[in-house]
Formats: sequence, C-alpha cells, structure tokens
Amino acid sequence: MVVSKEIISELKGVNQIFFDSTNIYFVPDFQRTFVWGIPEISQLFIDFDEDTKGFSKDVNELEGYLLGNIVLIEDSADLNRKNVVDGQQRLTTLSLIAKSLEVVINERIEGELSPENKRKWILKMGELAKGYALFDNQDAIKSLRLIHDASLSFGKYYKKLLMDEDVSDNDIHNEEDRNIKDVYIYSYEQITQFTDEQLRVFITYFKTKIKLIVTEAPSESQAFQLFEILNNRGKSLEPMDLIK
Repeated sequence: MVVSKEIISELKGVNQIFFDSTNIYFVPDFQRTFVWGIPEISQLFIDFDEDTKGFSKDVNELEGYLLGNIVLIEDSADLNRKNVVDGQQRLTTLSLIAKSLEVVINERIEGELSPENKRKWILKMGELAKGYALFDNQDAIKSLRLIHDASLSFGKYYKKLLMDEDVSDNDIHNEEDRNIKDVYIYSYEQITQFTDEQLRVFITYFKTKIKLIVTEAPSESQAFQLFEILNNRGKSLEPMDLIK
C-alpha cells in the first residue's frame, strides 16, 4: 500500500529485515509496552506448523506466512537506523525466535554428532546470530538488531537475554520482562522438539517465508498519519492480527 509518493510499503521476508541487512531498529520512548506472551507465541507456532504440514513440506512449494505490518521512520542521520512506530511486538518476537534457534543448534553441536554434521550446524548457528545482532570484523556483537530507548525499562532484560549475560527471575521487574521471557522460553521449548530435518526446514522457512509489510516514512508526522489510517479503517495493529 502506498499512501503517498514519500511513503513506501514493501513485502519483505525476515531475511531482508534482519539477516541480509545492516539495519538497526530503534524502539523510541513513545512505544507501548511489550504485550505479546504465551497466547500469541503459541498461536504463531501453531500457524507455522499448519502452514508447513509439521515442517515437512518443501519450503519452495510454500507461498509464505504474512505476519503483519511494521511502520518505520527513516533516520536522516543514519540510513541504517529505523525508528519503530509500530511493529515492535513482531520484531521483538522474531529476534527472540532467532536467538532460540541459535541456542538449540548450539546444544545439538555439543551433543554426539559426526564432525561433518557439527560443521554444518556451526555454519547455520553463525547465520542465525545475524537475526538478532550485528557483528564487527572480529565477530563480536557490536549492536543488537533491536535497541530500546533508555526510558523503556524492559529493554534491559531483553538486552541481557540476547547478549548471553546471566539472567534470572531476579532480573524480571515488570510484566514486559515476563512476557519477553515467556516468548523466548516457549520458542526454545518448541524448537527443541524438532527433529534435525524439521529444524532445517524451519530455519529456511523462518528466514525466507515469514513475511512482513514494511512501511517506511521519511518523517514522524507521516508515519503517525499512516498509523492512524490503518487503525481507523479497521486494520488493527493489535496482537490479535497474529491469529487471523
């Protein structure tokens, strides 16, 4: 959908949003809290399972899964930084799934695998880390894909979790932190149950077949105008979009 010549909407896969880009997505202080939890993430995995016939179908035969909309503002000072007007629920959840995938693969690498299989999974694990972080020339994390304004307290727990810092329930200070943990743990538990072949299918499906309508506006006023149009015309951006 194109609202004006200056606002551009494109259908993009997760690979274009995270893996194959250098973008950082900044969650500003006006954003609402992170509200997705077990109902949303469980329905999401049910949808994925149904769409892929239990992660058994050839991914090339699948049309893809439309997750919803995100609305971004271009940052004139940094073209690789996008300010999130709407879509932090989706972006956060996708990054948590990417982290879950990385952790599960690392656990399989540490298991009893042949050297050749270990090499294949190591390569996949390195690719998946790009789903939640950007790396420098020494392969150290230089930034998470999703960063939060300092005033958003739940950004602290999210950052510790994705940076592999020690986290415990003592770090959970609000409902948003709890929701982030629930989404991550649920994703991890579901992915852990996959066979190796299902895991390979899901990784390709996750990167190439999960789609978002990405709308970028050159100014805050235009982005909010678009946000109001979508909501006022019945195209809700609430989490219930997930199960439609």
